[in-house]
Formats: sequence, structure tokens, C-alpha cells
Amino acid sequence: MKKIFLILIILTFLFQLGKNQTSMTAEQNLGSVKVWNMTSATNDTLGKIYTIEQTSKIQLLFSPDVNNLTDKTMVVTGTYTSSDDRPAGFAYNENCNQVGNTQDKYFKPNAYLVFQNGSVSFSEKSNCNSVQVYKLIDDGLIFSDVVNARTKQSMIWRLLVQKKWTKEHKDGLKESGVDLMIVDFSIPLTLNQACSYVQGLQRDTSYQNFSYVSKISGCLLDTGTFRPFLLNGKSCHGNFPTKQSNVIVIE
Repeated sequence: MKKIFLILIILTFLFQLGKNQTSMTAEQNLGSVKVWNMTSATNDTLGKIYTIEQTSKIQLLFSPDVNNLTDKTMVVTGTYTSSDDRPAGFAYNENCNQVGNTQDKYFKPNAYLVFQNGSVSFSEKSNCNSVQVYKLIDDGLIFSDVVNARTKQSMIWRLLVQKKWTKEHKDGLKESGVDLMIVDFSIPLTLNQACSYVQGLQRDTSYQNFSYVSKISGCLLDTGTFRPFLLNGKSCHGNFPTKQSNVIVIE
């Protein structure tokens, strides 16, 4: 009886785990950027995911000129912009000058997004080429207080996501890495729902020859009206405004 009860508990856990997983289906290969369809465990279409090769050059540009955005694989609206067209909060350009609007009373960030040597990371401290962000997920844990304080409204969200993964083979060989993704929802969701779907991108799976574990961290990107970005030089979701405070550029 105890064995049957234990099996039922395990099956229930596995069922719940599968129910919460968010799926990715390959759609397009652009070299340094790959495009995936994102669906829920119940096969509802959620939007797109753009995965970025670790070898790609990733930059944060402040007040870029249109010429800075041409011939790039992907250009994405950056972090929040204040009403004076400056990045909201503390923002440090590549010369370590503070160019953000620290008087924006509506912006209440809890972390920095740092761009260094082509890579992107989260930090509690400022650095050159960094901006303040709403960090919503850290190593798989959703910051419910930050999420609930942001808004209760359903909106179409975009998050920049960092996935740390480890693959352990049966022969003892271990591999690890950090992948970067832009998760672009296409349907209105509460921020809590959106974070839950992003959290569902994590995996803890055993295969015949290896086990794979991944953990997710993520922050909000700009959720302005037009939410534009460029993909292989073509506009998606509207056009960039004439003045743009900061954008993320992927070669």
C-alpha cells in the first residue's frame, strides 16, 4: 500500500511539472538569433522566443542614430524611458557617465542589467554600460512583491531572460553554460501569469545518457505602446520613434 501511495505521489508531481512547462518549437534560424514559437502546456499560443548565440556581440546603445540600427540581426527596445526621453533611473554609458533620469518617481527598479564584453548579466551594483531594471525572476524564484507592486493589469509583456544550464553525462563529464533569450508575449497576461510561463521554461530532466538542469532569471524590457524591434533589418510590432533612449543590439 505504501509503495502504491508513493507511486501516486511521484506521478502527481510529474503531472504537475509537465502541466507547468512552457514549450518552444523552432520556427526560423537567423544565425546568431533563432526564433521559436512559445506555447503553454495546454498548447495555447503565447508568443515568440528569440534565443541568442553565446558568441553573438550584444550591445546596449544610448540615444542611437538610425544608422546604428541598420544591418543588425536584431534590435530590441531597451529598458524603460522617462518622459524626457532619457532611460529611467540610473543608467551608465560605456564611458561610465550617468545619463539616466533618477527623478522618475514612477520607476522603482531592483537590479542592474550590465552589458560587458558582448555578454549580459544581472547585478546589484552599477557598472559602465548598465541600466536599472525590474528583475522579476532570480534563479527560478519569482519576486512576487516586485511583480505585485508593478501592476495588476493584463498587458503584453516582453522579458529579457538568462538561462543557466548544466548537463551531466553518465560518464561523469559535466557541461555548463548561460543562454540569453528575449521572451515576447503576443497575448495580454497579468505580470504574474507571464512570469509563471517564463518560469516554466526551466527544466530538470533525466535522459538515457545525461541529466539536464536549467534555472531562469529575467527582467522586464520596455512595454511601450509600439514595442518595436528589428529582425534582419525589418520592422516588427511597429516602428522605432525618432528619439530612442536605449536599445539592445545583437550583431
